[in-house]
Amino acid sequence: MLIKIFRNIAIIGFFSIIFSGLTAFVHENTKYIINSNIEKKEKENLRKIMNYNKYDNNINKNCYIISNKLLGDNKIHHVWLIKRKNKSYGMIVESVALNGYSGSIKMMVGSDFLGKIFGVRILEHHETPGLGDKIELKISNWITFFSGMNFFDLDTKGKFALKKDGGIIDQFTGASITPRAVINQIKNSVIFISNQKNIQYLQTCKNRKE
Repeated sequence: MLIKIFRNIAIIGFFSIIFSGLTAFVHENTKYIINSNIEKKEKENLRKIMNYNKYDNNINKNCYIISNKLLGDNKIHHVWLIKRKNKSYGMIVESVALNGYSGSIKMMVGSDFLGKIFGVRILEHHETPGLGDKIELKISNWITFFSGMNFFDLDTKGKFALKKDGGIIDQFTGASITPRAVINQIKNSVIFISNQKNIQYLQTCKNRKE
């Protein structure tokens, strides 16, 4: 009787080890694929944001991390330094607007230290299809309107805002919460970038591929 019990325990233990190993194997391989896809998408967005702007460094190689409330929350955000002739003159940052109509809106914002915006790309959102989702480039070109703007020039005149708020930026038909949230977070991101003292707090990204 005892032999049968021990044999059953051994069989159960054996299969538990096998299944645990398979689960760990699948998890590790899936994680690698997910991270690889994320980095591939990052490179694509970095290239698009800097498409018409001059730089001479490998942006993806100049990846850093930082936690700063201006980027939307207290989580770790990726930052990429933009250089020309080996001198930093701007950044691209991961940023998040917490007050979208349907939750957080994750984005990439790039600008130089003087407030000129290179470009903006939406990374993730949950906004209403047909309304708030127009922040997404594949739905409309609204997000490209920011490229080339100088935030500080416009902000001092109260123009870096929706037209209904006295600014020059279009809203969507039937939607103002979503674009307003994006605009405000772009503003915070550019303010963060313009403070060059933040560079001293950047930490190098680890285990990132070029």
